[in-house]
Amino acid sequence: MSAKAVLAKRRGGARAGGALLLALAAACAAAARGGGPEVDLTLLDGRALSGRLDAVSPQLRLVVGERVVELSWADLVSVAPRGASEPAPTSGGATNGLMRFALADGSQFVGRVSGSNGSDFRVSFGEGRECRLQLGGISSIVAEGASQAALDRRREAEREPSRVKDVVCVTKDAEVLVLRGAVRRVHEAGLTFAWNERNVELPWARLAAVLFAATAPRELTCRVVLRDGQVFAGRAVSCDDESLTIASTVFENLPLAWRRVARIDVRSERLRLLSDLTPSAYEFEPFFDVRWEYAVDRSLSGRPIRLGGREFARGVALHSRARLTYALNGEFAQFAATVGIDDAMAPRGRAAVRVLGDGQVLWESPDVRGGEAPRDVLVSVARVAELTLEVDFGEDLDLSDHVCFGFARLIR
Repeated sequence: MSAKAVLAKRRGGARAGGALLLALAAACAAAARGGGPEVDLTLLDGRALSGRLDAVSPQLRLVVGERVVELSWADLVSVAPRGASEPAPTSGGATNGLMRFALADGSQFVGRVSGSNGSDFRVSFGEGRECRLQLGGISSIVAEGASQAALDRRREAEREPSRVKDVVCVTKDAEVLVLRGAVRRVHEAGLTFAWNERNVELPWARLAAVLFAATAPRELTCRVVLRDGQVFAGRAVSCDDESLTIASTVFENLPLAWRRVARIDVRSERLRLLSDLTPSAYEFEPFFDVRWEYAVDRSLSGRPIRLGGREFARGVALHSRARLTYALNGEFAQFAATVGIDDAMAPRGRAAVRVLGDGQVLWESPDVRGGEAPRDVLVSVARVAELTLEVDFGEDLDLSDHVCFGFARLIR
């Protein structure tokens, strides 16, 4: 072989080796990053962004085509994974002894009390998982499979304007008794409840619901909403193509399979979703005799909110004629939403819609019609003490006036 041929062969081998090293380096880098599924993001300003989730901490990193986009969690509203879903059963069949725990941080999950130590107690949940809860961090405990009568009594108690005592709904034969007092201890058998100046033992078999009075809200970065309705709040610490791992004082490095995740709701000081707030007033004037309640994070027919072909996981819905008021106390700069009549009503429905700040019209559309494109609303609410959403009768009386405020939000 000539000297020139030997040199060419060596150069070719060097190029092949270099390419192999680059490929191995890229593979190692990808493995180190962890990676994740294809996701759809909703940004604070309402824009949408899609790509492959590459990292979640300390910032969210998204691969969009050939570029990498880094986003602060404070700039996001939600993250929704794409692909096949597989809802997981929460109870595995029988509901005996299973309770739904709602925490001050927004978590809601099904489990069973498995141990106790004074004011702390342990709850087993999921597939062999366990967490430790404190009385001061719980909003409510509700029995899985509670009767409709018990749930109605619970809702009545929740609507009380100033609840200073803990409330328990206890079943006795066909009756539901409501007791007000203080939960002293939670244990495997039930509750120790202070009532009428004495401690009463209430077994889980008779407890339909427990509402705690003194619970301070706790805000965490993420609330991971599962397809079975459970919610786990925490800080996203890592991800791969199989699961997302969150951490909090309650859940230490809890992995959640992507196939079970419906969406991740993001919390920040800049954003409040209207559906997370409790209205200060609700007024309804029926055209005939049917009374409609407002709906939160669903349409008035109980389905997901859909406007112009787009589905909104969050929002509020009203029927004509209604006024829904929120106390803002001048804490926010802007209110934004996508407004229209729910797609399921098209082409029916005609309503007048207004957004008011302290009684003054900030935005209005006098003829919102079913089947038409929804309207995007963005108004200043600086120094506004009370925000009111108003839906009035249109030219079709009140027929199909299912007005939705998709992704209704307050921005600081």
